Amino acid sequence: MSRQNTLLLGVGLAGCILMLCVGLLLVGVGGYWMWRNAERAPAAAPSREGRPQAQSEALPDFTAVDLEGRTWRLSDLKGRPVAINFWATWCPPCREELPELQRLAQKYEQDGLVVLLVNVDEPEAVVSDYLQEQGIELPCVLDRGELVRQFRVTGLPTTVLVTPEGTLGGRILGWQGPSYLERGIRRIVSPRD
Repeated sequence: MSRQNTLLLGVGLAGCILMLCVGLLLVGVGGYWMWRNAERAPAAAPSREGRPQAQSEALPDFTAVDLEGRTWRLSDLKGRPVAINFWATWCPPCREELPELQRLAQKYEQDGLVVLLVNVDEPEAVVSDYLQEQGIELPCVLDRGELVRQFRVTGLPTTVLVTPEGTLGGRILGWQGPSYLERGIRRIVSPRD
């Protein structure tokens, strides 16, 4: 074999080994990412029937102050159905969902429904101005990531449905439309329906 062919073979072999190493690295990183996200996966996902799956998982208590200065504790709301909606002003599906959440809060107010908005990582002035401009009057707390971690939120919008007993009644991932959201709310307002 000539020196030139030997050199080409060596370079080709080195290139193959390099490509194999890069491929293994990518597989490893992808596997690690999947493993980490599996740990944080939501406890309940929408079922195939288009309804949030019921769960009985106990939820973490929290204390947060809303934009009006009122303190909210999940434990103080025991006995009432609660919808905790994680959202942001930059999120188009979140902006579409907010008026529907307000409508449902009014519709099921006599059933004790509490809808609490949790804005994710935005300045208070931005959030307050946006809610005022849109006429949204729901209570809203600001989160710098603590509630997102506690409730294992992996995307926006996410609505965590809490039963009157204080357990997970379901989780709605993304904006699925008004009827889907209302079905989830009805399940925690009237669990026997």
